[in-house]
Amino acid sequence: AAEAAVVTFDADRFKALNEQNGRAGGDALLRSVAAALRAALRPGDASARIGADEFAAILRLPAAESPHAVALRLQERLHGPAWAPSTPMPTISLGACPLALADGDVEAALAHAEVALYEAKAAQDGGLRVFEPEMAARVERSIRDGMQNDRFFLVYQPLVDRRSSATDGFEALMRLTDGDGGQISPAEFIPVAEEMGVIVELGDWAIRTAAEAAVGWPDPLHVSVNLSVRQFDDERLAETVAATLSDAGLPAERFELEVTESLLISNPDHVERQLDALKKLGVSIAMDDFGTGYSSLAYLWRFGFDRLKLDRSFVQAMSVDPHRARDVIAAIVALGHRLEMAVTAEGIETEAEAEALAELGCDILQGYRYGAPLSDRELREVMAWTEDGNADRRERPWPDRAAG
Repeated sequence: AAEAAVVTFDADRFKALNEQNGRAGGDALLRSVAAALRAALRPGDASARIGADEFAAILRLPAAESPHAVALRLQERLHGPAWAPSTPMPTISLGACPLALADGDVEAALAHAEVALYEAKAAQDGGLRVFEPEMAARVERSIRDGMQNDRFFLVYQPLVDRRSSATDGFEALMRLTDGDGGQISPAEFIPVAEEMGVIVELGDWAIRTAAEAAVGWPDPLHVSVNLSVRQFDDERLAETVAATLSDAGLPAERFELEVTESLLISNPDHVERQLDALKKLGVSIAMDDFGTGYSSLAYLWRFGFDRLKLDRSFVQAMSVDPHRARDVIAAIVALGHRLEMAVTAEGIETEAEAEALAELGCDILQGYRYGAPLSDRELREVMAWTEDGNADRRERPWPDRAAG
């Protein structure tokens, strides 16, 4: 098999540029980056947008070129075009990882490339870094330091009801800052935390912290928390969730847990028992990133989820092949509804996307179109909740936050 490398990159200072030039300016920048990326690809290469301002590519490695040389060629092409009149392209930081360093596992290589990207951005030189094992060791040290010094925290992104435009709840997202106050991407620290064996402790902390925050929100707002595959290794998961909700005083119907298909593949019988125990508590179970696996239909039939979360790649595809994307989304929504599951669309960034997904029948809408994730303190300020939670959540607008 031909050698290849995974490269991930984003525009430096994108959030500041977006705020300075408005959302239209930020969109123009992203289109220019995407166009430059397409122009730089060779036959056999592949690319995708994987975040608000982040892209990834799998690049072939010709025998005469190193991973660094191939990534450098890509970086030079990305620095070329202007994205607005008299406005040069910002610097682009890149992280790369040869597939060989991840034993041919694309997901592992992507995680390693994210670690390398963090190193490149931390240097603040618009640089390029190729993954080395020592980089993962540095992230590991940041995780241990973060656990010892309370540098982990949760932010909450709104989930909006497409019929009423009211906030239905919030998804809790884990964040980590380093010793200098810079943020380490979850795509970097979560895989390392799983390898370290500390993700269960962090996951339990996230469940507890989210429940304690949500109990102070107006009823019936709910909170949604992601579960790691490793958390299902513990037979007491349902007991832990039950005790946490009881201690916090949060009704189970206001709590949702999200799982991915990779979890279901690992040990379906074991997972099924645990999901059944969780559902008996009254919590909701959502299948995250639906549509990216190989056996999704079988799992939907078997596990009876309460909610499907449409993978963001389908939303992003609407700008590339809108007719085909709409057909696929409509089919998934119809399937979910036929199986009595609500459907959430995430990664929504524009009003056009929001209108299209609402028209296609998605029940809950999520993404930067509705706001950036905020801390619980910021959330309370924005929503202007009173101590007794009586503020009308339906009338409170969500801030127009820039992605980044």
